[in-house]
Order: sequence, then C-alpha cells, then structure tokens
Amino acid sequence: MSTCSARNSGDGGEGVDRISHLPEELIQNILVRLPSVDAAARTSVLSRRWRRVWTRLPSLSFQCDSEKPGAIDAALAAYSAPALNRLALSAAHALEAATVAPWLEFASRRVAGNLTLNFSVAGGLELPACERATSINLHVGHLRLPPAGSFAALASLAIVGARMQGGDFEAVCSPRCPRLRRLAVRSVTLVGGAADVSVRSGSLEWLVFMAQGVGRLEVAAPRLRYFRAEAKAAAGDVSDVSVASPVLEDVAWYGEFDPRRHRFAEAGHRLRKLMVMDMPTAALMRRFYIVDELVLSFGISPGIRGYKTFLNATSMIAKCEVLEVQVTTRRHAFSSAVLHLLRKSVGVAKLLIRLPRMGNKSCTEGCPCSLTDSCNTDKIQLDSLKEVEILEFQGEFNQMKFINLLLDCQAPILKKVYVRIPKDVKSISNTKSKKIRSIIDGHPEIDVEFKLWS
Repeated sequence: MSTCSARNSGDGGEGVDRISHLPEELIQNILVRLPSVDAAARTSVLSRRWRRVWTRLPSLSFQCDSEKPGAIDAALAAYSAPALNRLALSAAHALEAATVAPWLEFASRRVAGNLTLNFSVAGGLELPACERATSINLHVGHLRLPPAGSFAALASLAIVGARMQGGDFEAVCSPRCPRLRRLAVRSVTLVGGAADVSVRSGSLEWLVFMAQGVGRLEVAAPRLRYFRAEAKAAAGDVSDVSVASPVLEDVAWYGEFDPRRHRFAEAGHRLRKLMVMDMPTAALMRRFYIVDELVLSFGISPGIRGYKTFLNATSMIAKCEVLEVQVTTRRHAFSSAVLHLLRKSVGVAKLLIRLPRMGNKSCTEGCPCSLTDSCNTDKIQLDSLKEVEILEFQGEFNQMKFINLLLDCQAPILKKVYVRIPKDVKSISNTKSKKIRSIIDGHPEIDVEFKLWS
C-alpha cells in the first residue's frame, strides 16, 4: 500500500500526510461523487485511514451489469454504518430471486432513507417490509407487495411499469403506512382480470394513479389534495372510480370522464387547479365549475365531426382566473378553436397560450372552423383579462394573424402581452419583422413584447 504525502515547507521538512488528515465528512463527500461503490472502495490504497471510509458512506449505488452480484454481496456485507440514507440497485437484464434476496434483506434492515430498485426478477419481486425507509422507487417487472409488515417511516412510494395484483395496494393503506403522503402509480398493469383497488389512508396528500386492468378504484383519503388519474379496465372500458376527500384542490384526469361512474364524494365544486387532458375529460368541468387555474390540453380530431365534437364538449368552460390553452388542432383553424374557448370563458385574468405549428394547410370544406363568424371577435368580452403570455411563436403568418385577432377582442383592462420566441428560432425575416411591428403599433394601448425565450 502506498501513502500519498506532501511536504510542508514551514514544518522543518517533516512529511505531512494531508490525505489521511482530511475530515471524514469531507472524505465521504468525495467518495459519494465517484461513479460506483467499487471506485470508492479502490480509494483505500490512498491512505490507511481511507480503507474503511467507503463502508460508512451515506449513499450506495450499484449497477449489476457492470458489477458482479458477488461483489455487491461483499460490499453490502462490509457496510458498517447502522443505517443507510440511500440505496440504489439496477440491472438491464432479469435477475434470479436468489441473487436479489440478500440485497432486499439488507434494504429491509439498513435503509433509513431512499430505496430505488430498477430491475426485474424472474418469477417476480416481493418487496420486504422496510420499516425505516422514507421513500421507495420501484421500476420493476412483476411486483408483489408484502402481505404483512410495516412501512412505519415511508412518506413517498413510486411504482413504475410493474405488473401486480390489485389487492396488493392494501399494503400502502393505514395503519401499515401511517406516514405515507405521496403515492405514484404509473404505467402499471393489474393482472388477473378487472381488479378492484382500494387506497385508504389517513395521511395521503398526493396521488397519481395510471393503471390498466382496473375494475374499480376506490380512494378514501381525508387529506388528499392532489389527484392525477387514468384508470382503464382490461378491455379498454371505463373503470369505476370513487374519490372521497373534502380538501381536494388539484385534479388532472386522462381519458373519458363519466359522472355516473366517476365520483368525487365530499369535494366541493371549486378547485385550485383543474387539468383537462383529453377531449372526453371536458365533462369534468361540469363537476368542478369554479377553478383558480384551468389547463386545457387536448387534440381536436380531424374532419367536421371532430370539430363539432370539440364544440359540444367545450360548450361550458369552468370559470377561472388563469386559463392555459395547449390545443392541437390537426388542420382545423387554431384561431377559431381558441376564440371559441374565449367566448365560453368567464373571469379570466391571465391567459397563457402555447402556439402549435400551423402551416398553410386548410381544413375540410364546410367545417365550422373555417366559417367567417368563427373568427369574429366582436362578441368576445374579456372584462377581467390583464395579462397574456403566448409561447412557441415561430413567426408564421397564421400565428401573427391569431395574435392580431386576440388583441382585437374586447379586453378593456389588458395592459401586457408577452410573446415568447423559442431559442431554436435563429432569425425572423424582414417581412415578418415588419408584420410584428405593425401588430405592436396597431395596439398602442397594450404593451406587446416579443422576446427570445430561453
């Protein structure tokens, strides 16, 4: 073993082993920035004092594709600290249950912070109870949650891309997870036919549930404020969903919303934020018809039928102070679609619009979006509108036409319009620059600002 030394000219020539005298906290800060535990272990050659520091690191990360399972076993066996703040284990290929068993057993005893597992196990992975883990992230194949045991400290759980039984969610309910505040279930498939899922928690505040194979989803969480959901039955049918929370304030719904099958018990009609993410979801605005911030993010199907469906679905817009529009029109006239939404809007003080690439292709002949009245701004009264922000301006003719139409609406207290140009737009031609100048000069009462958006 070699020791790294440095001489101090002020000490009479006596050698000083500076590396060995570094504070352990500083040494750990150095080691946790190395790419692997193996690299941290190899620093033992630098100094006798560094030999075992890596065995007390607060964070360990292993990539099974670059490290042999036996080496991971040895590293975990050598770990000497009583608790670990973070343990991450990943592999690109499927592992055997016998291989991961000692890793899971170590995690259940020693992890007192974050546990991240990113691998699949032949025959499925059964997560052990981890009483001291505060957050768990699972990117696994077939997953089984333990039928018994406590997750007493768990505050956040994320399950991504797994196949599991609907009944396994009993493991995340009170009292087994008394401190659970955040639960994210994404791209999960429930096996064994249409499964009933029950999430009952006295502590849960934040829930994302995106799963297929759901027969019924029941959520009873008196503290739940944030809810995102897409629940589909095995055959693509609509699942039954019941959410009971008196303090719900932030909702996003993906897919069809059917008020006969989707119920929000105990919640009022007002939200802080509502996100309508698909056209069939627009019916949700009849359930929550007063919101502080409304996001409309969906596509309009092509053809006359598609545009009429849009008009019918948005015949009623929730009253809101902030309206964000992200609509993909698919050859329909973007200006007509947005002006329709503004005709139906009430109380909007701030408007944010993300412009799509419009091009010059026209819609189907006879489509309502191409009628002259569809772009008439005379009856659009925006008495509360104070500020407009327009994103993704590329300088296209139809985009400038839309901005002109928007500024022609009746908005007596509108004073500021920000038009953001994405940084990938290298330049705007002189012709388009003159058009922009004409827009600004044509509305002297409004401060219109075109600016590069980084």
